Amino acid sequence: MVITYTEELDDGRTLSISPEVVSVLGYTQAEWMTDPMLWVRLIHPEDRDRVVRACTAANSARRTFRAEYRMIARDGRVVSIRDEASVVFGSRGHPLCWQGVMVVVSEHPEGDVGRVSI
Repeated sequence: MVITYTEELDDGRTLSISPEVVSVLGYTQAEWMTDPMLWVRLIHPEDRDRVVRACTAANSARRTFRAEYRMIARDGRVVSIRDEASVVFGSRGHPLCWQGVMVVVSEHPEGDVGRVSI
């Protein structure tokens, strides 16, 4: 399963996200786009600092963001994600937004690694 998205360059606000976000993480597109901190809160607590630092560095340098991390779905499932986003540039070379893809690497049902609350 794959989730595609676009984001504002500096504030991380989601501009669009594919409907697969509902089946993978249990949050609607509207929830995702109206809460700019949802992505950060859904990152597994053990991965959060590392991923946020990598995202901040990529945003500052306008270079491709790549990370593997776990996210907590609405129902508590742990979902392993491979995330990659690149800056989209306009015809005159100015940066417009981030365009990315989150690929589901694996899902851990309740009996596997347990449920996690955010």
